[in-house]
Amino acid sequence: MELTVLDFDRLMLKHSDDLPAGENIEYQPIFEQINQARQSDDDLQLEDMWSC
Repeated sequence: MELTVLDFDRLMLKHSDDLPAGENIEYQPIFEQINQARQSDDDLQLEDMWSC
């Protein structure tokens, strides 16, 4: 299996001075699509217990 090295310095950069954390997508269609996709998640899976 090949591991991918992440460029954390690049990930930590601000998106812009106006939106340092990026764009708020809460009122965009993609946000609702994500919520709908999550409806099929297993209810028994604990939210704080993720596995790879």
